[in-house]
Amino acid sequence: MGRKATISFGIVIAHHSVPLAIALENLWQAEAEAKEHHSPDLQIAAKDAVQVRVLYGNGNMLAATAKFDILNRWRSLLNCKITAEASLTVALFEQAAYVWGQHPAPVPEAIGVWVQAFCDRRDLFDGEDNAKGKFQDHLKEFLVAIWQTTPPQECDRAIENWLKLAAFVLRNRQIKLGVA
Repeated sequence: MGRKATISFGIVIAHHSVPLAIALENLWQAEAEAKEHHSPDLQIAAKDAVQVRVLYGNGNMLAATAKFDILNRWRSLLNCKITAEASLTVALFEQAAYVWGQHPAPVPEAIGVWVQAFCDRRDLFDGEDNAKGKFQDHLKEFLVAIWQTTPPQECDRAIENWLKLAAFVLRNRQIKLGVA
């Protein structure tokens, strides 16, 4: 296929109560929507996108679509550490999604100020200036990349959904059976 080859795909995370047929149908739809995702910048490949869908047991769905490179930036954002023992919390990403939904940055140039104001108001980073700076850099890079590769009318929703997906992925859902 050569240098001009592209890749677009879908990922589905489904609750165990979701029928396999519905999960597969959503997987195919996610792939189709990823292929249709176009960047406002015509220099960026037309395809090379991913859509991640979470199918909840109650019938709700969360869908996050972005260029393939955004997935790697999102993963590096999730891998930030506060200290050697402490990692980022689910609440941090839930709060970020909520605050972005209520008060998004109006222009890309304001993202840095938005990220700084958001992190300054979190107790999680008290006394951890180094970790806070690293997280701010990753979050700013991630938000700017989404802004540059997503159509303007879909940008705010895309950012919210990726932050909600981060909270979902970080949430630890282990159930232990029996006596400890």
